[in-house]
Amino acid sequence: KIWSITNNGEVAWPEGTVIQHMKGDRFSAFEVAVGACVPGETIQIVMDLDVVNVPGTYSAKYRLKTPKEHGGKKFGRPLWVNIEVVACQVPEELKEPADEPTTEQRDAPEVPQ
Repeated sequence: KIWSITNNGEVAWPEGTVIQHMKGDRFSAFEVAVGACVPGETIQIVMDLDVVNVPGTYSAKYRLKTPKEHGGKKFGRPLWVNIEVVACQVPEELKEPADEPTTEQRDAPEVPQ
């Protein structure tokens, strides 16, 4: 996931600013480093997401947060990730062929019940 975020405030974001998971499904690390950002600057926040392989809808809420030495305060609007995982249908031509019976299986006499 890549967010493009502009610091539209009047104060620079200090070095050590992070994006932190607040609630919902966990797709990545609890915090991801963002770094400093001066007013008017647009930065890219890149986050690798890991999603389960189970069909369904998943979402998570994140917030920017200053480093501990700057009060560890959350700021800005929440950032959301919404992911829909769908079941995959394998085309017939890509499916593995069913095992053909061997000569011995075809020619074996039936066992009486």
